[in-house]
Amino acid sequence: MRAEARTAVNNGGCGEESIERLAWYIVKIAMAAEGVKQVCAKTINDVYCKGQLHKFVTILSEVEKRLGLEPGELREVAERAVEYARSPGKEAKIALNQALKEAVKRLLRRIASGSCP
Repeated sequence: MRAEARTAVNNGGCGEESIERLAWYIVKIAMAAEGVKQVCAKTINDVYCKGQLHKFVTILSEVEKRLGLEPGELREVAERAVEYARSPGKEAKIALNQALKEAVKRLLRRIASGSCP
């Protein structure tokens, strides 16, 4: 069996390219979420915070489209980011991190189930 085929079989049927693509989008979402947390913690509800939040929601929408997800599948993450931007605090940060973790788990399950992006 060729190395490519073994990799695909070992990864639930998804090849290295699919895993690479999914990993990139997970990192992109995580970095954008961190941007919201960093900017909005310092500048609550000002133009920089709103700009970072808009950028984050746009990234979520792009990832949904590019990975073939249902529209709004990452909505929970966006909603938690909005809550954090309105009132940055420990509870809002935990809620955003939890929503982000759940979204990453859903994306990883795609690879585990063989549903390649």
